[in-house]
Amino acid sequence: MIGKIKRISLLCLFLLSSSVYGEVAEENSYEEPLYVYEFPVISPEINIKAGYSFLERKGSKRAGEFYYPHSSVSGGFFLKAFPFPHRVHLEFEALNKKDYFGDIRYAYKDIALLRVLTRGIYHNLDNKTLIDAGPSPQYTVEQRDKGKEYEISNNISNLYLRLKTPDYPFHIFADAHVVRSEGSMQQRFLSSYLPLNRVSMHRDLDWYSQAINIGTNSHLGPVEIELSRSERRVDVKGDRFFENSYGGNIYPHNLIPELKGSTTTFKIHTSYTGQIVASATLSRTEKENEVSSAKSDYFVAAGDFTYMPDPVFTVFLRYRHRKAESDNPDYIPVNYLGYSAYSSTISVKPSIDSVSDTITGTIRYRMIKGLTLYAEYAGEKIERSNADKWKISSETVKNTLSFTTHVRPVNNIELKAKYIRQNIDSPAYNNEPDTSDEIRLSVNWSPTKRINGLLMYALTSQKREEINFTDNSINIRIGDRKVRREKIFGSLTFLLINDLTVTPNFAFLRNRTRQTIIYDSISSPPDYYVDSDVLYRDGALIYGLNFNYIPK
Repeated sequence: MIGKIKRISLLCLFLLSSSVYGEVAEENSYEEPLYVYEFPVISPEINIKAGYSFLERKGSKRAGEFYYPHSSVSGGFFLKAFPFPHRVHLEFEALNKKDYFGDIRYAYKDIALLRVLTRGIYHNLDNKTLIDAGPSPQYTVEQRDKGKEYEISNNISNLYLRLKTPDYPFHIFADAHVVRSEGSMQQRFLSSYLPLNRVSMHRDLDWYSQAINIGTNSHLGPVEIELSRSERRVDVKGDRFFENSYGGNIYPHNLIPELKGSTTTFKIHTSYTGQIVASATLSRTEKENEVSSAKSDYFVAAGDFTYMPDPVFTVFLRYRHRKAESDNPDYIPVNYLGYSAYSSTISVKPSIDSVSDTITGTIRYRMIKGLTLYAEYAGEKIERSNADKWKISSETVKNTLSFTTHVRPVNNIELKAKYIRQNIDSPAYNNEPDTSDEIRLSVNWSPTKRINGLLMYALTSQKREEINFTDNSINIRIGDRKVRREKIFGSLTFLLINDLTVTPNFAFLRNRTRQTIIYDSISSPPDYYVDSDVLYRDGALIYGLNFNYIPK
């Protein structure tokens, strides 16, 4: 249904300030050997406005998807003052009682800095009508929320506080991020399998999430260090989950869990200027699902090193280490969430733990003016535990080598060419190739200041020697997979006048995949049928004409 909204606003405006700019202290006389700067005197500025919006609505609230569909007060105020050494900025703007923006800023010299931001956002949501699939009794629809209207009111608040010691770069900082969501939404689910019954119903929301980060940083000789600790959690009220009957028993479904987590991070880096630049980061994150008691632990170590012995030659080295460990319960307990349908324990498949190490090296060499060469190597090794339970490889090794050339033969033409070669030993999934080759070419042409052209071409060829199919405990390795992708894109931009551009463009896409597919029968044990060299392909030819006008 298409709705209509009419809005009339009455606004009162009061200006309670003088000019923003004040007088600047007179300069010292020429006889003084030193010049002492005095902070300029700036008169405060105050602006207040108030009003009321009369809103009339007919039909669906979705006519104003992001607007509070009721009459409401509106207004705001603005205050800016600089009574040195203090700096104050207060701002608040309300379109209605649900859509608003507030900003508080305060600073004392460079010793204390405070900022508080708050926003209110209102969103009218859809009530999707489930369409009956047909007269067959195997497909049914149950619309339990027919005619209901849904909306969510969000409040997003941020706080940042930084304290600094006088005359020395040592800081203590804290920032917080809080989100509160209230309202209602539509919940859709399947209440039965045969017959297939689709259900929609009302769901009340009351979600509260918060993240708090506290840390410190300082310069210690040639390096800067930072240590921080963050805590996060999500609390859920309202309709946390629903229940439905399956096979004569009542089961919970569509549960929204409550979560909590924490991260500790240490960073160190040298000066970002000079021939040598280095940085390192250590981070550990812990997460927990308070409903299922599942836990995860992540450790990340990263290091970067840049060496520039000459302006035309640079070496970049990067290292990444990531360890992920998950600890989930071995089974779902009896009477889970208080439901007697769980009359016995149900085993849970163990999560996959992994350790990955990646090292990347890049060399950049500007051979002559207008010609720059890049060479990059990246090696990654991933080790997994419990991989046999999920029928994937326990170890994957990726090696990637690329070469890039940037050429500017004349000032108005830039050419780029890149070749990427990748080898993957024991890919984890069937859509990953054993080998991959990719070529990227581009031309950027600017004959005049008012004309700019771009032409790009990309070709990717991938091959998989053996595909792994798993059916229950049976593992079958057969066939191969070949993929070829092509993409061409071109555009020409004309600056007709200073505020108007016209850009005709086109794109051509083509994908081809050939692979072996296996089918199984419903017999026990099943029979398997192999279909080799199955072709899938698609393509697209796209034309476009874009106009961009900036009136102000």
